[in-house]
Amino acid sequence: MAIILYQILNTVANILYWLIFAHIILSWVRNMNPTLSHIAETVDQLVNPILSPLRSIVPKIDLGGAQLDLTAIVALLLLRFIQAYILPIIKTLSF
Repeated sequence: MAIILYQILNTVANILYWLIFAHIILSWVRNMNPTLSHIAETVDQLVNPILSPLRSIVPKIDLGGAQLDLTAIVALLLLRFIQAYILPIIKTLSF
């Protein structure tokens, strides 16, 4: 049972990782093409429920006239931390 739970959670974490990664890339190119804009909107709708709580914690970096939002990068790091340290604990549990 623990192995199945581990596999499900690991798969969900991988999907979230790649969605957030796509969100980062699409944020740079979203206005180049209407199709990319629609894809970016869909990815945003999937990723924003995860990033929104982090945005209240992670401060934006002020770059003079612009601000750099590192929330997505922090989310990627947190997902990898969970996959490397938390999920293996779940895998070893027997219930």
